[in-house]
Amino acid sequence: MHALKFREKLILIRKSRNLTQQQVADRMADMTGSRYIYSTISNWERDKCSPSPEYIRLLAISLGCSADELLGVEEFKKSINIKLPSAI
Repeated sequence: MHALKFREKLILIRKSRNLTQQQVADRMADMTGSRYIYSTISNWERDKCSPSPEYIRLLAISLGCSADELLGVEEFKKSINIKLPSAI
């Protein structure tokens, strides 16, 4: 089992919530005021670029998931076979 790439995780989560790229873009546009979000999401899903930490947070809110889920933190930890201490 390999850790999913960001683009794969984004597509998986978006589709699991029955959302189109446009619907996610509309949600993010409401928060940012930017009308260029649709092409940005498309670029993320095509692995043309990666989102900044700010956009990862907005994307997670728009998708109704955690940033850790979106970034595949648990899968990554399993793939490198380490256990990190729990957060305090």
